[in-house]
Amino acid sequence: MTSVLFIGCYNICRSPMAELILKDLAEKAGVKSQFHIESAGVCSEYEGSMLSEPARCLLSRHGIPYFGKAARPLQRKDYGAFDLLLAMDWAGFSRAREFFSGDPEHKIRLLLDFAERPGEIEDPEFSMDYAKTWNELTAGCQGLLNYFATKERNPGKFRRVLCYGDSNTYGHDPRSLLGERYEEAVRWTALLRQKGWQIRNEGRNGRVIPYLKEDLETACAQFRDQETDIAVIMLGTNDLLNHCGLTAEVCARRMEDFLTYLLTEGPPCTLLLTAPPAMIPGAWIDDPRTLEESRRLPRCYETLAQKLGVAFVNAAEWNVSLTFDGVHFSKNGHRTFAAEMHRTLCAVLQNETP
Repeated sequence: MTSVLFIGCYNICRSPMAELILKDLAEKAGVKSQFHIESAGVCSEYEGSMLSEPARCLLSRHGIPYFGKAARPLQRKDYGAFDLLLAMDWAGFSRAREFFSGDPEHKIRLLLDFAERPGEIEDPEFSMDYAKTWNELTAGCQGLLNYFATKERNPGKFRRVLCYGDSNTYGHDPRSLLGERYEEAVRWTALLRQKGWQIRNEGRNGRVIPYLKEDLETACAQFRDQETDIAVIMLGTNDLLNHCGLTAEVCARRMEDFLTYLLTEGPPCTLLLTAPPAMIPGAWIDDPRTLEESRRLPRCYETLAQKLGVAFVNAAEWNVSLTFDGVHFSKNGHRTFAAEMHRTLCAVLQNETP
């Protein structure tokens, strides 16, 4: 039996609704006996109180009983008693980790980590958009059920993947003016999620290879934050773009410092060094030397991967289409990258036939 605890603020709105929604979905799916589900709040001010009126109205409207449900505060014993502790937002996530003095078993997650659109579930007391809250709670709970169903059907095939990279991992839409992303359905990380991988997207616009001590420590903390089976690391493009004259060898030395730090200080997981697709002439890049170093980077990374004994893949061989800027993946490029990365992950982990 899997035990799940939803964590909210006062345990009178989002978290108890999530508890009751998951119970309802599990019952309808015929798997209720496989779960033990509760909820709690990081604050104790409303201990013993009934659900908020809007929460009761929403539950009644969807035919989900809530009678007898009362708020309870988080307890120290909860960490050992539950397999998974799911916060509604980053504030709740942080307060739960503080309450339990850390998260050594990586049990604390955001509920929407299991949905198609990861993120936070905003408190509807502030947004006043209860319909949105209901939809997000339902999406998260259904995603959670799908997660366990996939894990049960394919116990040797299910893996958690950390994708650590720059704007092409983030999913940057080059048509945007303020660094916006492609819609969820386009991004390669989301496409991998559709294939059953549990994806954690740690892409960030403008990221370069961490090589200063404080940057290495910050990056390593992100790797330790949640349990991971394999980390896809794809960086180097911004290093070449931002520093005229920088060579592929210098990028490889920076990457060596980064990977060595992860191997010694990071959590135990498989590292997959991914050489990014080479840049092409475009609105962002027309310097012949930089373009040449971009083409030379995969060979340097491959040599490094052999030296350190980590997995390697050359995405420059995948014919990923780029946009007008010569740097970012097109929508078709994301689809191509997702298909090739899926095959690569399967081969590296040897957990399923592509």
